[in-house]
Amino acid sequence: MPKSQSRNTGLPLTEQELLIMSSLMASPKHGYAISKHVLEISEGKVKFSAATLYENIAKLLEAGYIERAEEKEIAPGERGKTYRVTGAGAHAVDETWLILRRAGSLVKRGAAKGYAFGALKA
Repeated sequence: MPKSQSRNTGLPLTEQELLIMSSLMASPKHGYAISKHVLEISEGKVKFSAATLYENIAKLLEAGYIERAEEKEIAPGERGKTYRVTGAGAHAVDETWLILRRAGSLVKRGAAKGYAFGALKA
């Protein structure tokens, strides 16, 4: 799929988008603080490169799920853009959780009926 078609601005949010949104729902943050918080909430399992982080931030801005907040001093004499979740973004997180919960329920029901998921049998 061409890169332009792989941009996710719909639902459900991707794992990376959901982690960024979860971080911003706690409080507005600048990019480095988002990256540190995601590392913390993922228990060290997810570490964004700067390119991946800002690519996802750009997609979330474009979708209207986050917006720029005020610029903050992030180090002496250094200011950084901060981001916060919009009402549409909070709704997108809620909808994503509903979609994931329904999918999980379907998988559990299928497993209870003996359907195999993951490995294909030859």
